[in-house]
Amino acid sequence: MSRRFLKFPRARGLLCLTAFWVCVVAAPPRAFGRETDGSSSGIRAIDAVDNSIGAAVDDARFGYGELNQGAAYSPGEGKYLDSESGYLKGAKVTASYMGDVGDYIQNFYSQVAYDFVYGYPYYNGYTQGGTPVQGPSQANIANLAVKMGRSFEAGKSSMITPYIIGGYHQWVRGLSYGTDNGYTETYRDGFAGAGAMLQYAIGARLVATAQGSFSETLWPTMDTNNDETYYPSVCQANPGLCQVDSFRLGSRPLEMAGFELDYHLAGALHFFVGGDYSHFSYGASPWVSDPLMEQLGYEFMEPHSLTDMLFWSAGLRWSFGP
Repeated sequence: MSRRFLKFPRARGLLCLTAFWVCVVAAPPRAFGRETDGSSSGIRAIDAVDNSIGAAVDDARFGYGELNQGAAYSPGEGKYLDSESGYLKGAKVTASYMGDVGDYIQNFYSQVAYDFVYGYPYYNGYTQGGTPVQGPSQANIANLAVKMGRSFEAGKSSMITPYIIGGYHQWVRGLSYGTDNGYTETYRDGFAGAGAMLQYAIGARLVATAQGSFSETLWPTMDTNNDETYYPSVCQANPGLCQVDSFRLGSRPLEMAGFELDYHLAGALHFFVGGDYSHFSYGASPWVSDPLMEQLGYEFMEPHSLTDMLFWSAGLRWSFGP
């Protein structure tokens, strides 16, 4: 939540852009998705999982906190200026391909995943004057992730896939839920990094997948309708003074990990369950002042924050692989 009347120390924005690449191993390539009768049942089971489209329902545990760094603003003595936590519900869709691309790229792996969750986490914080505030808020969170890499057999029943990853994250945060206030904050960022996936076939029908990645958040921002929320009469009389306030946040690391079990039901139909965890933060923003705030003598800044999300998914997958 943006802070008014407060003089936090100005912080330098740290932008760590890291270059990642997929390692190309000097091993004989195999055209995935075109197995011969000599291929193992374990590899065929993994190929079926990795050539598919799927849909799932999501349950997510969400936690967010704005850090009370340096006691610059401390209406309470805790670690956080304010925090939100709770359970969200939603859905997830995925599409993946493993195979050849033309005559030059073999053993190519790609996946696109999109999930959307919503709900009413619990807000625990303070007003700008330091009065404690607790109650439900509203959250709408969307994530898009794209992976590309190259896969290698690691035995008769396992495969390893190093990959690069990139994507987009958005959180529309509705504070003062259930009142006439209508205050919203929209957080957005891109991200890019690298990771690896290990898959193991437990027989011909059951495939276990574990993966992890390290990324950097890119161009994170937070936009608010602060003027219209807190000074509606002034904005109606002087619309030129009011605008959406945008805060440039600091880029920070993003860590993700996941695990999944896929069971081949019959024909092309699979059932899967899994869990995905992500942890990331945003650095504090510079001070911001719009025309209305300049007249009132105020400045804004967005504090350093931490976010944790744990997704549990269950769904069906349709394989177009072997």
